[in-house]
Amino acid sequence: MKTALLSSLAKVFPDELAGGQVKKLTLFQNERGNFQLAYKLDSPGDAGMVYPVIKSALPLAEYRVGYVPVVRACPAKHDNGFVRTTPGLYPDPLFRRQAEHEVEDEGRFSTLWVEKGEKELLTAVGDSWQSLWLTVNEEGKTLDAGEYAITIRLVRSTDPGEFSEERLLVEILPESLGEQTLLVTNWFYADCLADHYGVEVFSERHFEIMASFMKAAADHGQNMLLLPAFTPPLDTSVGKERKTAQLVGVKVENGEYSFDFMLLECFIKTALEAGITHFEHTHMFTQWGAENAPKVMATVDGVEKRLFGWETDAKGEEYVAFLRAYFKALFPVLEKLGVKEKTWFHTSDEPDENTFESYKEAAAIMREVTGGATLFDALSHYQFAAENTTDVPVVAENSPDMEKFIQSGKPFWAYYTGGQVTENNANRLISNLSVRNRMLGVMLYATGASGFLHWGYNFYYDILSHGHYDPNAYPGTYVQHPGTSLIVYPSPDGKAVPSLRMKVFEEAMSDYRALSKLESLTSREDVMKIVEKHFGKLGYSYDMSEEALMAFREEINDRIR
Repeated sequence: MKTALLSSLAKVFPDELAGGQVKKLTLFQNERGNFQLAYKLDSPGDAGMVYPVIKSALPLAEYRVGYVPVVRACPAKHDNGFVRTTPGLYPDPLFRRQAEHEVEDEGRFSTLWVEKGEKELLTAVGDSWQSLWLTVNEEGKTLDAGEYAITIRLVRSTDPGEFSEERLLVEILPESLGEQTLLVTNWFYADCLADHYGVEVFSERHFEIMASFMKAAADHGQNMLLLPAFTPPLDTSVGKERKTAQLVGVKVENGEYSFDFMLLECFIKTALEAGITHFEHTHMFTQWGAENAPKVMATVDGVEKRLFGWETDAKGEEYVAFLRAYFKALFPVLEKLGVKEKTWFHTSDEPDENTFESYKEAAAIMREVTGGATLFDALSHYQFAAENTTDVPVVAENSPDMEKFIQSGKPFWAYYTGGQVTENNANRLISNLSVRNRMLGVMLYATGASGFLHWGYNFYYDILSHGHYDPNAYPGTYVQHPGTSLIVYPSPDGKAVPSLRMKVFEEAMSDYRALSKLESLTSREDVMKIVEKHFGKLGYSYDMSEEALMAFREEINDRIR
């Protein structure tokens, strides 16, 4: 057999190992680390089952790396941040294997050693590379400092004497990283999960499924979650509706509003148990203009109906009166749950200069009815920040006004979609170089951003919420920007399947924590000197170099040491 130990930033294609090999990992005591074992058989046309025998004192999680079809890797105009620009099978989903292995010879006519009870068996072939993904310290526990060896022997099931062996050295530094202070949200879609699994929205089974997807998010650097108090008015054509996903029960009797927060409380408690710490209340005005109300379902004098929607003037007295009543009832519930100060609120998504006045009016209404709670929205024109229409603007990383936001000294977040692919910006498409994904942590630190937002955690619809697809078979929707709408896959049993892009994103968050750690020991000025030594004046564009990033992280580790 042929094997190779590769870094987490490598991508293993059937016909190519795209990325560097690794012989040593350096991690902090509570840091997760990742690497890969690539493997294939020597002889073309050969095939057979294999199994790993791993020896190490470190806790290790194993994943079989799966492939997904990509039919359009990138648009005609693109930069050099792509691992490939051609259609094909791309590595992305990670299928979890058992922590403990016991093998038994189950061959009937000849030897065949099989891992007992393992669902994700490994088969090696002579025509294609495949890979095993390994995560050190998956649970993020505090490990003892020191040097550890990991020995991986990949054994052929028909002949235990036929194997390949690799060895990795892991150094655990005698320091721990602090908790992540950077707020991160990837929009979570309850309706997509209900549709994919064919379950009733907010049923017991739906909550079980959502809990798995929430925990996967929290385990990989996300600490804020979209709260669908009402059906999110996102990616919906004017006049059209997406599936109702409304946590808050609304009743109108004799013109008076009352609210049932039972499902909302259950949702928040489920998320807190999964490890989420902050929440973002869904938008209370429609996308791209803030002119209308989101879909609000209610029981009116005993009859279930749509109370507000596209036909509603969102600045009219009727809707504003509803908002006043709703938020007055909501805040005591959030306070009871201990998340009042950790819940932020959206007005409308992505207004532009043509809708400034409409958004400004809506934002003023939100400021009044929320009583000074934190408002934030994706908006990339500095005029919005200059006139204080929101507390925390979330700015597209390639916005012409980004430098104004950075220099303003006011809080701001960054975001990207699948479209930032022409200026070497950070991004995480399936076809992107993994270093492009991981550089985000350094970029956020260098520019002073206090958070990051992405619109697609598990969006399994197509553009404007039309259609529905299984991302395991077809992850290239949304105008064929592969993977822009998701970083997590749905398994048949309702469990979240992480992607290698998700693991690398979490590494970016660890980089940010390492920079914050060094700042606490020295100063931001000292840390920025190291950043500029390696990258020059760093914004949200970067000449994609895995070697430069890893050399930078090693220097940060050395300085902390």
